[in-house]
Amino acid sequence: MAKVWLSLVELVELVELVELVELVELVELVELVELVELVELVELVELVELVELVELVELVELVELVELVELVELVELVELVELVELVELVELVELVELVELVELVELG
Repeated sequence: MAKVWLSLVELVELVELVELVELVELVELVELVELVELVELVELVELVELVELVELVELVELVELVELVELVELVELVELVELVELVELVELVELVELVELVELVELG
C-alpha cells in the first residue's frame, strides 16, 4: 500500500511539473508574440517616419524649385525692363540728334 501511495504522490508531482512546464512555455510564447508585435510596430513607425521625411524633402525641393523659377522670372523681367529703357534712351538720343541736325540745317 505504501508503494501505491508513493506512486500516487509521484504522479501528482509529475502532473504539477508538467502543468508548470506548460505554463512556462505558454508565458514564453506570449512574451515572444508580444516581442514580435513590438518589433513590427517599431518597424511600421520607422517606415511611416521615413515616408514623412521623404515627403518633407520632396516638399522642400518643390518649394526651392518654385522659388528658383520665380527668381529666374524676376531676373528676366528686370532684364526686359532694362532693355526697354535702353531702347527708349537710344530712341531719345536719336531724336535729340535729329532735332539738333534739323536746327543746324535751318540755321545754316
